Amino acid sequence: MKVRIILFTFALVVWATIHLAEAQSGKVHRIGLLIAASNVIEPFTDAFRQGMRDLGYIEGKNIVLEIRGGEAEPARIADLAAELVGLKVDIIVAVGGQALHAAAKATSTIPIVMRTEGDPVKSGLVASLARPGGNITGVYAMSVELSGKRLELLAEVVPGLKRIAVLTTASKFAATDEYKDMEAAARVLGAKLQILTPLDPDTIDRAFLAIGKEGAQALIVIPSPRYAIERGAWADAAALEPRPSTPAADAITYFTRAMGAVRKGDTASAQRDVEQLESLKNTLTKSKQKYWADQVEIQRRAAAAWVAQAEGKKNEALKLMRSAAALEDASEKHVAMENRLWPMRELLGEMLLQLNEPAQALKEFEASFKAAPNRFRGYYGAAKAAERLGDEKKTKIYYEKLVELCRQADTERPEMVEAKAFLAKK
Repeated sequence: MKVRIILFTFALVVWATIHLAEAQSGKVHRIGLLIAASNVIEPFTDAFRQGMRDLGYIEGKNIVLEIRGGEAEPARIADLAAELVGLKVDIIVAVGGQALHAAAKATSTIPIVMRTEGDPVKSGLVASLARPGGNITGVYAMSVELSGKRLELLAEVVPGLKRIAVLTTASKFAATDEYKDMEAAARVLGAKLQILTPLDPDTIDRAFLAIGKEGAQALIVIPSPRYAIERGAWADAAALEPRPSTPAADAITYFTRAMGAVRKGDTASAQRDVEQLESLKNTLTKSKQKYWADQVEIQRRAAAAWVAQAEGKKNEALKLMRSAAALEDASEKHVAMENRLWPMRELLGEMLLQLNEPAQALKEFEASFKAAPNRFRGYYGAAKAAERLGDEKKTKIYYEKLVELCRQADTERPEMVEAKAFLAKK
């Protein structure tokens, strides 16, 4: 419902802009849609068409849509923006930061309606949100500015709120505008923020323990790819919103989205995210950033492998997954990387387990421990593989490691219940 309201509001802005720009009755308006992210084109245009229909504008009758996009490279997006200007569209709808910047550079006269998460004031595209000036208007998703408002709402729900825990996997969260906005709101409320930045499954569990010990009265969870993957929250993973940053950082979100989508059965969405990873890799390759291009290629191969596996293409899936693991094995972890998002040997083990090849799965899980020890998903996967093989000794070893890893936290997770039930029988 929230997305539906936002898109209808967005269509209203387009409608108002058309009427301000041209009041002729009977005119067929030509609307240019410029969308950088390939995985956004289809769902956005479908919703946009419906929103315009609700306002009486029907494609082929009184509006014509010129749709361009699906490119992550800034130069290519600029070409597409220039192409729309050349078509003499009446208005350009720019979705995402790259599309907005390209459209703004391409024309200062054609009205531009934006839908972006990046702050258009800070980027110099508009004078202010109240009076943007120039030829740009639209919808700005004020996720950062709303952070402080969320704290105010929490204070209404929890009278006497004095301590708020914030869970995030971003190690530099305290340097972000979102944190600064939250801190300012907390100061007004007389509350203190407790920032926790768990990076691994065991530290996530310990973070919850720390929240209880410090007496936090409320918890805010900042959505993150790592948290969604570690918890197996596939719907949350698939729903992560891309927030344009660097190509390597963007790739983490698209990889997580792809894995979430394929795990919940939406292979079409997963494939769109795989295509986006390919585009990001090409961008890095062209800018001669080989290391990061390789990291994105590892993620692309892995995501493509799981799409193939979901489509029943076992041989192709295993070939892609093994090549992703081999490429990661040959790649040193960069100093800027906190930890690998999802070790590929571990992910290969999970695929083999799903394909009912427990012997090979156990081999891959154990190989993954060399580079990525003490992982919740790794220990659980190894225990399950050993259990299927009837190897009670190894099953016991890995379930014991799993229980020890989370000895003081999150004991009710299904995996933990399963581990304790097995150990209680022995």
